[in-house]
Amino acid sequence: MSHPICIRLVGGSYTGEGRVEVKYHDAWGTVCDDGIIDTNAKSCLSRVGMWHGAIQKQSAPFGQGTGSIVLDDVSCTGTEKSIASCQHNGFTITNCNHSEDVGVVCFSVRLIGESTSNGTVIVKLGNTEGSVCDDNWDNDDASVVCGMLGYNGTTAQTVSNARFGEFSGQMWMDGVNCGDSESALAKCTFNGFGKNDCSHSEDAGVICYCSNLPYRVY
Repeated sequence: MSHPICIRLVGGSYTGEGRVEVKYHDAWGTVCDDGIIDTNAKSCLSRVGMWHGAIQKQSAPFGQGTGSIVLDDVSCTGTEKSIASCQHNGFTITNCNHSEDVGVVCFSVRLIGESTSNGTVIVKLGNTEGSVCDDNWDNDDASVVCGMLGYNGTTAQTVSNARFGEFSGQMWMDGVNCGDSESALAKCTFNGFGKNDCSHSEDAGVICYCSNLPYRVY
């Protein structure tokens, strides 16, 4: 028998990030980070209106919850409409404690200014878009962006000083420092969402290459 379940995000600084809490039998509880991967986060957030993608954060990054741990060893394919529809141990069956409460960040990227493979990097946190400052911006960072856009196996080039145009509004990221293993820009080291000393004249951009030639979509 399936159980109706509500989902919310708690403890984040912005809409679209926080500790995952689920309501089960009229009480709010948490989800253990055992087995949680990004596809699980995406399935979870389809129920809180964040359709555009998500990454998981382990070890109670948004603080420890209280009450029951409702789900453990969650395994999703990424197509489920709710995290409760994913495979798991069973409601409230867990060997975790609240130091393992999982959090998620609703996060996606797109490019503006020239084409789908060349442009100013725009990140979406929750329902709000913003740009990225070009401080420390390098080709490793650009490669992560291009990978998120689906240009797997490509090389990437950074673009600085708002070459593809300035964004207006929020600047979300500064001091980005990616290695060679991150699958999403939000997993790289940076100053923290909204923490920057930049202007939009420093908006970062990328060019995604395929077979060593610029791959342009018109």
